[in-house]
Amino acid sequence: MEPVSSETPAQPMSLVQRLLGIFTRPAAVFAFLNEQPRMLGALLAVGALSGIMGFLLTDVQLYGIRLGMEEGGGMEPEKIETAVRIISYGIPFGWMLLSILPVFLVAGVLLLIGNVILGGMTTYRKMVSMMAHLGIITIPQLLVKFLLTRMQGDMEAAQRTLESGTSLAALVGEKGPVYYALSQLDLFNLWQLGLAVIGMAILAKVPTQRAAAGLIGAWVLFSIVLVVIQTLTGAAQGS
Repeated sequence: MEPVSSETPAQPMSLVQRLLGIFTRPAAVFAFLNEQPRMLGALLAVGALSGIMGFLLTDVQLYGIRLGMEEGGGMEPEKIETAVRIISYGIPFGWMLLSILPVFLVAGVLLLIGNVILGGMTTYRKMVSMMAHLGIITIPQLLVKFLLTRMQGDMEAAQRTLESGTSLAALVGEKGPVYYALSQLDLFNLWQLGLAVIGMAILAKVPTQRAAAGLIGAWVLFSIVLVVIQTLTGAAQGS
């Protein structure tokens, strides 16, 4: 399969058009980023929206944090409440940082995959711009999580729902290897992976089939490593 063509000049696109275009016409967005790899606006927009969603999910997150402190022991109830109150102020900012900082790390990995493994030709700036715009996919993901938590009968169920999120792990009750494996099969993460394949084909100028093989292979390898780490960590905490 030939790479997605980006030979014709890309149409000018505003920030809003690019972010909405990720959902409706991603190839056009990546063609624009191939010529003008902009990133700052997308990073700030996704960061701000992530902060808002983090704020809306604060109560569920604080429930899990408080529960962990109580189960750990060693802290008086008054100190736990003080710590939880302080943490609550930082949650939205934490979500903002978590939506921005990984972009630069993942972009470096994608640069290695695109140029070395796939034999393409792209730049770090282009990979950063791609990942910055793909971050908008996490906003509907967080919105769905928010709605699902509000449909639960109590905070414990809401906490479990927030953890399993939009993945197949929601079908499994107890955490373990199966739970962690199914947690990798998240609708929105797979959507983002598919869009990254399109972006890689355009920005690194490689055949789409080769881009798919490289990125999906990297995702499978990363998922296996993550599942092993989560399983070992969970076993250690349970012992």
